[in-house]
Amino acid sequence: MRLRFIYLFIGVLGMATNTSFAQDKGTLHGVAIDSTSREALPFANIFVNNTTIGTSADQNGAFELKNLQPGFNDVVFSYVGYNSRIIRFYVAEGATISAGDIALVQKPEEMEEVQVSSKRDKEWEKKLKSFEKFFLGENNNSENCKIQNPWVINFSENSSKSTMEASASEPIEIFNYGLGYKIYFYMANFSANPEKYQIVGQFRFEETEPLDLNQAIAWRKRRIDTYHGSERHLFKALIDGRAQEEGFRLYVEKPGNPLSTRSNVFSNELNQSVIEFDTKDIVKKGKDPGQYTITLPPRLEIHYINEYATKKYYKDIPFQVSWIEVDKGQLTLTSGGVVVNSIDLVTSGAISASRVADLLPLNFSPNVELGNATVRIFPKLSGWSKYKRMQEFTYLQTDKPYYYPGERIWMKASMLYRDNELLDSLSKVLYVELINENKICVAREYLHIDSAFATGYIDLPDSTSKGNYFIRSYTNWMRNYGSETFFIKPLPILNITDKVLDDNVEYDTAALLVNFKANKKSYTTRDSIVLRLHIADQKGTPVITNLSVSVTDAVLVKSISDQTTILDFSMKDNVRPINDEFEPNYPVETGIQFSGLFVDDKRKPQRTDATIVQKQFNTAIPITTNRRGEFTVTGLNYSGELDFGFQALTKKGKPYGQFSLLSRDFPLMDFEPKYLPLKTQDMNTIQVPITTYTPDADTKILSDVTIEGTRIENYDPKTASLYGQADYTVKGEDLQQVFTGSNLIQALQGKIPGLQVSYGWDENNQDAYRVRIRGGSSTMGAGLSSPEPLLIVDGIPFGGDPNISIANYISAIPTQTVERVEVITSAVSLLGTRGANGAIIIYTNNTGIYNEESADDRYPDMQTLTVRGYQKEEPFPAPSYAKSKFTPTNDLRTTIHWEPNITTDQNGNAQVSFYSADLEGVYRVVVEGLTIDGRSVRGEYMINIDNQ
Repeated sequence: MRLRFIYLFIGVLGMATNTSFAQDKGTLHGVAIDSTSREALPFANIFVNNTTIGTSADQNGAFELKNLQPGFNDVVFSYVGYNSRIIRFYVAEGATISAGDIALVQKPEEMEEVQVSSKRDKEWEKKLKSFEKFFLGENNNSENCKIQNPWVINFSENSSKSTMEASASEPIEIFNYGLGYKIYFYMANFSANPEKYQIVGQFRFEETEPLDLNQAIAWRKRRIDTYHGSERHLFKALIDGRAQEEGFRLYVEKPGNPLSTRSNVFSNELNQSVIEFDTKDIVKKGKDPGQYTITLPPRLEIHYINEYATKKYYKDIPFQVSWIEVDKGQLTLTSGGVVVNSIDLVTSGAISASRVADLLPLNFSPNVELGNATVRIFPKLSGWSKYKRMQEFTYLQTDKPYYYPGERIWMKASMLYRDNELLDSLSKVLYVELINENKICVAREYLHIDSAFATGYIDLPDSTSKGNYFIRSYTNWMRNYGSETFFIKPLPILNITDKVLDDNVEYDTAALLVNFKANKKSYTTRDSIVLRLHIADQKGTPVITNLSVSVTDAVLVKSISDQTTILDFSMKDNVRPINDEFEPNYPVETGIQFSGLFVDDKRKPQRTDATIVQKQFNTAIPITTNRRGEFTVTGLNYSGELDFGFQALTKKGKPYGQFSLLSRDFPLMDFEPKYLPLKTQDMNTIQVPITTYTPDADTKILSDVTIEGTRIENYDPKTASLYGQADYTVKGEDLQQVFTGSNLIQALQGKIPGLQVSYGWDENNQDAYRVRIRGGSSTMGAGLSSPEPLLIVDGIPFGGDPNISIANYISAIPTQTVERVEVITSAVSLLGTRGANGAIIIYTNNTGIYNEESADDRYPDMQTLTVRGYQKEEPFPAPSYAKSKFTPTNDLRTTIHWEPNITTDQNGNAQVSFYSADLEGVYRVVVEGLTIDGRSVRGEYMINIDNQ
């Protein structure tokens, strides 16, 4: 949401904070009196605005305010029933100032008729919730904030769904138990609408007494965390000339490159449409002591690399991204980084999310005073100390320790994160490779990481040569930490006539135990087997664990000594200093990505706007190539191979040029091979039945996933949304009923909450419109003062001309031709930064999107390229003999059962069931997994199969 956030207690008056603890503090004394009667006001409140510096007058109204910082101090005088008064005092170092009599004016008595009703209460409570969202914010700090006396808040009758005005009969008391402050807000004005909001008044902070040392430390840490990456931190870093060192990366638009050409991959834009901002000579001393001026461009983009983002604006930038706009090109600041002329500043992105819950007193400093020494607390994370926290690791379990040609390798990957809070923010694509002894990759699969796990398989052709193979797994992000952090284990492939000799194998059960309980003592062939699992520590405490279960024929599949198990899995530490410089070269992949190249008809790379269509889903993705003709599409979520259509158009609307896909860059095979001590003997006869079990027609397949749902009655494909769930939908017939003219943009007014349309004339005296959606998250747009949403008509994106508003495109569409209009108010991730301010999606009556015609028909002269996605999931082909044990085919499985995703309940219990095959003998059950806190679990169990 791009809102103008004005604190008049900061924006008009400011306190010159000083970080030097050696300076002597000043003192202010005086008497608080009534302006009319001149009588003393006992126990009046006196405090420095927006600080913890305050006091109370005595019974005679006399006060002494100590610990004033040298420089300007905005002192607030307040008393119940009187208007607050703010006076600015300049305090020299160590000075004592006499304020004399401070006269306060009594508020006029207002008698209002009060009507109490349940309806009024409900309306007030609803408005209070909206007020709290604007006032406190919506983040972790706001969740730890509570208004103690909400009954003092009154809402104006002018308040509506789109606007809100509030007042308070007494100071609003806020307890921020996340930061350890009690805050008193003396409200002068509060108003909020879709364009801006104002919070005007004075704040008095009181530090809360911590319960113990741990709480005091936690409060201090949260305060520092809140400060870092904030607007105040940014400007303080600029004043000190330390923006780079403090974790800020600043960028400005490259001259001659309109924002409409921006893509959602920042690395493609750097030095093309945006360049680094030079902070040299932008800071000068101000007119008043302790103040500075900073000269800034009209729009500045800020990346704060010491804080991981909860909302991403770029596919390849996982950090906080913000934008600031300065109307007059210059800001006046205090030495502490507080903006004096905040009315000239508009923020958006991560910085704009701050509200009252994130407020810190002006006398707060990220420096810590210990005795006579001052210890500087640097930004939370930088260099290796930051990226070490973002490490991820993978372990890969297979159903067997070795294989024969023609078999399938079943796999389950478990992810481990150095910081589990980042689990959902890191990689979604896992690469698994089968590598031969010559270090050549013979198979590679892309697996989808979901909730820290991924499953898949690799099929071995009958022609696979015998040898020492290796299986390797990694993510693109792991490449930043070196190939030594990849998971690699040996996986021998034998000749069909090789027999594996018995070996004495022992394994460590570690601290966690797997207890097995079978429903029978022994089983026959094609028998139903049920195993109950219980995971507990050595004290018997149950543990929640995600498990994979492999059941193999122990006669045909031998156990091997020195094989890699999950007990060997741990986070590998890189030996490097914590303050070592470290910058990633490989981005986090949140989905399937591919890169390509565009050349014009003369085979020269060219920068151009183009459209990519996912043909199977008829979804259009707008892209922009860089000057080298390169482009990257990221974050796609699909399985198997998918056809994409590519098309670039000339200014006259004719297709031109040629697209091609660039080869993927995969890591080198630079690992040191480790071989298993496998003992084999060539028996000159086939040693294992190589069969792919195919169930009979009436045999039930046991799948790992159970899907439950409700049938959609009377499904109409025309109601499907191509770009995600729409926040609002208006049918064409409703538009025609309420508006008889042909101007669609006017017809939409009032039909979609948050849709704002402004009307005027351009420089040629032609009708001109501007449209905006409340909730747009970026300042990125087509060069307009108020960035507009992306317009898509029948799957084709419109816009890109900085001189033409997309509202003018909409106004040209006849209302009677519209089937429906969908509006998405938040950022549309599929559309990258072009959809950062939401989207207006119009479907006309003659659209072909939902027709049976192919995308080739809808997009003629479109070049088709095939891109590989995630591996398609397949269930393990296990039979069911519940109805009958008799089938015309033999069941000669060597892997009896494979179930990669089982989670124990809170009591540590789980159950697995399957049917035995046709061969008597012994089955080996291997259970491996990770607990919810990342501890490894492994256990083995033997089952006898005997028909006697």
